[in-house]
Order: sequence, then C-alpha cells, then structure tokens
Amino acid sequence: MASKEENKLPKSYWLDSTPSTEYPSLNEDIDLDILIVGGGLVGISCAYFLQKEGFNIAVIEADRICQGTTAHTTAKITSQHGLIYNKIKNQRGKDMAKVYAESNELAIIEYKRIIDENKIDCDYTHQSAYIYTR
Repeated sequence: MASKEENKLPKSYWLDSTPSTEYPSLNEDIDLDILIVGGGLVGISCAYFLQKEGFNIAVIEADRICQGTTAHTTAKITSQHGLIYNKIKNQRGKDMAKVYAESNELAIIEYKRIIDENKIDCDYTHQSAYIYTR
C-alpha cells in the first residue's frame, strides 16, 4: 500500500519557487485595442508581440499568471513532437506537418532572440534532444 507521501502529486517547480503575484481586479471600463483572455505562455507571448507593435493591450487572467498548463511544464523548448507530426501528416498531409515543424523551429529562434534582446537571466542553454525507445 502506498504511503501518503507517495500519493501526493508532484509540485510545480515554477509555482513552488516563485513568489505569489496579486494584480488588481478589473472593476471599470478601460479603453483598449486588444484584450487577451488568459495569462499563460501563449497569452503573455501574444501580449508581448502586440505591445511591441504599438497596440494598447491588457491581459486578464482568472487566477495567477502562468499558473495553468505553463506552470506544470519543464520549460523545455523543443520542436521534437514526433507523435504530433505523425498525426498532422495523417490528417492534413506531409506539407502541413513540415509547416508545423518549421514554425516550431522559428519559435525556438524567436525565444532566444527575445531572451537576448531583453537581457533575461533565465539560464537558457541550447541542448541536444534525443528520443529513446525500447
């Protein structure tokens, strides 16, 4: 029989190692070009790019910024999505799978550019990725 300790779900490193944030609730009308609903990595990334283009934007999040799916990742940036490529190839064709792959490779380059441009101290390192099988 498993102990109580073994039955506990693992804690997210990101949630466990960062301070809580408290942002005010939106209690009044605001004038915006774009409202982004969701403060995960996708929402924050969209906000970053739209703000750089001069749009007046706001991000609203029901809970803590980057607390959902983003908080429970390993922060690995990769284009190695073998099962997804196969699914896209089977459903949409080889060309669409190639577009997906190229888009992911461009995203990796863009992450690095943003890190360098903003001098973000995040321990980014480029590493090789491997797939193992039995």
